Amino acid sequence: MTINIKKLTVIFFAVSVLASCAKKSEDRTARGSGPALGVAGNTSTCGTGQQSVGRIYEANNIDSTSTFEQRVKGLISATVDPQYFGTISGNGNDAQSGVTIEGRLRYDGNGSVLLDQSNLKITIYDSYVGQKDSSGNAVQAYPINFNTASAGTMNLQTKVFTLQFKDTYGEVTLNGTVNASTVTGTVSYQNYTSYKGGQAAAGNLGTFTIATCGLVN
Repeated sequence: MTINIKKLTVIFFAVSVLASCAKKSEDRTARGSGPALGVAGNTSTCGTGQQSVGRIYEANNIDSTSTFEQRVKGLISATVDPQYFGTISGNGNDAQSGVTIEGRLRYDGNGSVLLDQSNLKITIYDSYVGQKDSSGNAVQAYPINFNTASAGTMNLQTKVFTLQFKDTYGEVTLNGTVNASTVTGTVSYQNYTSYKGGQAAAGNLGTFTIATCGLVN
């Protein structure tokens, strides 16, 4: 029997990659606790057929020095080694991989943001999600949850707002505009820590779009 060394090498490499992914998936400790801590109690006012969950994606050449995936993994690096994550799509229409955004922006009749009623959840879906880890459990998406906002402004005339969230690992800031149907803007972050020590990552993450009924409610 003749052994095809080239084919055997390819098979060994594939098995090694799968084993590596399975092992890595166990170390993806979530930033926050609970399945939807950041949007607890958020009852969407969106009607049938409207999505209350938005997307963060690559658009408008927000940062030409890095890819969307690199920036998302920079955000992740506050708590977890990014090597435990696979590819992350910056295409807002990708159904298999990407980053979602949901939460609540609350403000009063004077334009003052109600910080304790505003919250945020960012969920990262990479290419490992749905695969089995070494314990036989499905790899879950990675959530970043904020119960309340730390600062915010809202201009009632222009509907331009800034909303900031902080925890012990860093801060995330939304700068956006509200119209009758959608809220659009940009997301930036500043980590306070790094999983490996040294300089913490910071920068623009991407552009976000979410239905107004899903965020302003």
